[in-house]
Amino acid sequence: MYSEKIYIISAFLLSIVLFIYGCSAGMSSSSTILFFGGIYFLSWCFIKDPFSPVILFGLFLFFYTVSWPMLLIIGGIEDASTIQKSNVILSSGILVFCGILLSSLFSFKVGKCFKVTNELKTIADNSNISLYLAIMFFPAFLLSIYEVITSEATLKYEMDTSGLTGVLVYFFLTFSFVYFASRQKKNFLFVSVFVLMFFIYYLFTGQRDLFVRAFLMALLLFYTKEKVSKKGVLFLFLAGFVFLPVSQSLKGILSYGRGEFSIDGMSFLSFFSGEFMSQGRNFFWMLEYPLKMDEVYGNMLWNDTLRFFKLYSHSSTNLFGTEVLGRDGGSGLGFSLLGELYFSGGWSVLFIFGILTGLMMNWLRRKCFYSQIGIYIYVTVLFSCAYSLRADFANLLAGIFKLGLIPIVLLVVMVQFFRYLELMKAK
Repeated sequence: MYSEKIYIISAFLLSIVLFIYGCSAGMSSSSTILFFGGIYFLSWCFIKDPFSPVILFGLFLFFYTVSWPMLLIIGGIEDASTIQKSNVILSSGILVFCGILLSSLFSFKVGKCFKVTNELKTIADNSNISLYLAIMFFPAFLLSIYEVITSEATLKYEMDTSGLTGVLVYFFLTFSFVYFASRQKKNFLFVSVFVLMFFIYYLFTGQRDLFVRAFLMALLLFYTKEKVSKKGVLFLFLAGFVFLPVSQSLKGILSYGRGEFSIDGMSFLSFFSGEFMSQGRNFFWMLEYPLKMDEVYGNMLWNDTLRFFKLYSHSSTNLFGTEVLGRDGGSGLGFSLLGELYFSGGWSVLFIFGILTGLMMNWLRRKCFYSQIGIYIYVTVLFSCAYSLRADFANLLAGIFKLGLIPIVLLVVMVQFFRYLELMKAK
């Protein structure tokens, strides 16, 4: 524990120094990436909990931050303007990481979950409400696959996966995980079936994030039950990130991918040019057109907050595609949450974002360690924060509240309702 505190304090101070040098262009982009990587990956040695936000969220943050500048360096694009923009992108990620580190100083003990654990046991062992809810939402799971199979789309971005059916599939993921994870007998088999379902779903729909969520939930469950060691977890994290170029080719292979799988062109570069380059690339384009960004968006954070409450109709992500880049339909390229924060308030907003998200994730990690419901909430919130790095603030709010909290509120309400019916029968 003492060495962990020393690491976090040292990493925070070093990251602040790295941020200052990066902002002042006193260090090359390649050196910044090297030092940022060194500071981050040392956390694997000193932080005991592999599911700590510093390690798990930091892994997403690191690769989403460095991939585009890495591609520019490898491509030999090193003019003054490019270097300046790359430094802004790298400094933004480093500053958010500083906020995560600072928030971790306030959270070291991982305790048992609040009393909702008892609620979970009641659900799983007695009424099986989680199973009934999973069955109720299972048709949405099948319907989503059917819509993709019958679609004429040839690319993932041509399909709308953000509608009601897509949300209901997330609900199915919630309740099926709670049910499968609560099985005392053959627990490994049940949870493996749960992960396999969403792997098959990914092969049809190309929705990789659902499969990754399911996998992380299962991994955290087994780690909590001491069936997987810290070394095993870290190895699987690394293997998963190395596997990303292959997983890109597997997207929708059973539907719009037409069964075509190719590893042609896969190389070291493909790791950075796939999923992770989008955040940095979009941030780079935002810095390329600052006047247009102000003209199109105004206050992005405020607009996205209004859009979450259905008080504003325009999506920041779609506006970026249509108005800034001129792409028909506006989707498919994603956005940049770090860029949105930077344009909305500069460095201070990025640092505050790192602190607040770090506090939230650390609190959830500390409170929800031994509960299946807690595991679901923690992974959902953490993954929403990570995935939203390539989207916008409205997506972050939706991931936390719509996908993280609403299914659990529904579950608790159903538990109380059935308890009420049992009490009425007893009278």
